[in-house]
Amino acid sequence: MTKYVYAIQEGSAKMNDLLGGKGAHLSEMAAMNLPVPPAFVITTEACREYLLTGHLSDHLWNQILEHLNALEQDSKCSFENLEHPLIVSVRSSGPISMPGMMDTILNLGLNPTIAQVMYQQELSIDLTSRFLEMFIHSVHGLKQGVHIQSGMTVLQLWEETERKIGLHIPRTPIDQLKMAIEAVFRSWGSRRARTYRKHRNIPEDLGTAVVVQKMVFGNRDQHSGTGVFFSRNPLSGERELYGDYLIGAQGEDIVSGQSTPAPLSSLALTDLSLYENLKNISNRLEKHYRDIQDIEFTVESGNLYILQTRTAKRTAEAAVKIAVDMVQEGIISPNEALLRVTPNQVLQLYAPKFDGDKKEKAITDARLLGIGTPACPGSATGVIVFDSERGVTLSEEGKNVILVRPETSPHDIDGMLSAVGLLTTQGGSASHAAVVARELDKPCVVGFQEGVFSDDLKSITIGEQVFYEGDTISVDGTTGEVIRGELPFAISHQIQQLEQLLSWADEQIKGNLYAITATDEQVRISKNSGVERFIIPLQSHHDHSQHLKEAIKPVQRIAYEEEIWKTLENGPTWISVDTPRLLLTLQEAVLNENCSGLVYDLHRLKFLLDGCAEDDFIPYETLDEEGLVPLLSESFKRIRSLHPDLPIILYGESVLSQKGYELANQYHLSIAAPPNRIQEIRLEWAHINLANQEQPV
Repeated sequence: MTKYVYAIQEGSAKMNDLLGGKGAHLSEMAAMNLPVPPAFVITTEACREYLLTGHLSDHLWNQILEHLNALEQDSKCSFENLEHPLIVSVRSSGPISMPGMMDTILNLGLNPTIAQVMYQQELSIDLTSRFLEMFIHSVHGLKQGVHIQSGMTVLQLWEETERKIGLHIPRTPIDQLKMAIEAVFRSWGSRRARTYRKHRNIPEDLGTAVVVQKMVFGNRDQHSGTGVFFSRNPLSGERELYGDYLIGAQGEDIVSGQSTPAPLSSLALTDLSLYENLKNISNRLEKHYRDIQDIEFTVESGNLYILQTRTAKRTAEAAVKIAVDMVQEGIISPNEALLRVTPNQVLQLYAPKFDGDKKEKAITDARLLGIGTPACPGSATGVIVFDSERGVTLSEEGKNVILVRPETSPHDIDGMLSAVGLLTTQGGSASHAAVVARELDKPCVVGFQEGVFSDDLKSITIGEQVFYEGDTISVDGTTGEVIRGELPFAISHQIQQLEQLLSWADEQIKGNLYAITATDEQVRISKNSGVERFIIPLQSHHDHSQHLKEAIKPVQRIAYEEEIWKTLENGPTWISVDTPRLLLTLQEAVLNENCSGLVYDLHRLKFLLDGCAEDDFIPYETLDEEGLVPLLSESFKRIRSLHPDLPIILYGESVLSQKGYELANQYHLSIAAPPNRIQEIRLEWAHINLANQEQPV
């Protein structure tokens, strides 16, 4: 009989696929004896069954009830117990992090009687309104807010909400729980979740687990609060606690961005004991997981609880610094460090940033509108849009747009994807906008309190200036600066740790890397990228440069073997293999000591094999594994049988793919690459080699 529900004491981090990230790591933290509120997890397998059948099976529901009973015993609280009521959160727990894309329901188990008896008027109204708003949104798909009138009781609030939406909201906690679990399962298929998975290439068939956990209340009193922090700075990679803390609040207040919290560092001044406790827990978690952690916590009446930990999203700059630093700290190996950084992140390090002199002049010219909280590094200039749908429309028209909102929510994912930058007037470094911006690598500034929106959200006043859709602003996600008008960009410079990381990558590369260079500037870029070998483009004759005199200049378009003999009689020469006939007939007896090496022009070979006309242009981004690759393999085997050390270079865009790297490794070949992609390719090639090793780390 399938087991669909696990107490967190039964799980571990290794059960990520079954319990989801949140559930698996709650289990791991419980095993570490960290202060984790009791909980149980309904598996991703149960979600897939629900999505297939449309209902919770009796077998699944019975397991949920069994674990609910155990949770009540563990917490010494129970549903509808007026003296010790059990109040729970119902949260999604996907196997792959999808921040804010699925539903959460807090304070479940409340009803007018329990709320009125157990809590002070202000707290009971606050908790109930939060529950009602999340419940009607998640269960019924309604966006209406819950409006609290002065002097209103919990019962009046409940009944007024029911009247407004025209639906009954169950007062029985067990009914609330069943409807909430089903709602979280359904949220896996929401449009925003599907959009996010498509953008991040996350499989559609994973499903989400559901965590049911005893609530702790950060809004109980002034000795309570909630926070989210990182074990290292996710923007810069510096080894320092980084995050937000909000007194008298629940976690959603920080994540939603509706409140602007204080920086976590302020706790060192107001509550040093709590700050040191968080620091110790952070160190334990980072040491245990061997990576930067994103940690959620709540303090209830002075008692600390850890609600979640997960591997933190980080910027490209932080990814490189953290990976190198952790090697130097003895936490991970150099090979692990290589796998912690993606080739795309290396490209991001060279993304445009504002020209420093031009930005300084703009500030001198009084164009600085204000400074918010930097949430994701990078620079963006574009036209303002206040609505996600308009952002998508204008982006499709070719405009660069800056999405400007009071705060963002999961419903804004399309607009966030289409924008070049994000700006919110509320929220902190752990708000929805900040977290998703780092995931998408979008320049982002949050908590920009100088901005005041009009009631219809169609304009924003900053100081004495009013901005409308279509006005141009520039945002600097590294400094938090917001500047009126457009700013030019400058070439980025690599960070200090990148060359160390790439030197480890070079140790994994079996062949040599050549830069395709036709100008002095390309040579300079290539040398700065760590490459000293150059090849002039096969179609270029601009080889007069002083720096390019020693570059490889392959002989082009030799159709017959006899021409190779004539060419080699004139002295050492590189031969270009760029016709199908030469590829098929080239024999190792043909190549004498004057052959410096071979350059295989893969694009032209594929082009001619396909029977294309000379003036056609067809880009080939991947190697043709059925047509060209077998012919290449046969040619390499022939050459290598008698010339194992003869330099052979693969040339063309299609070689910069997994199959190209595999061929280079198998036959000890070199690769020629454009100067602006050298850094990326050094890492990507190392990744391929590590993936083919049995124990890469």
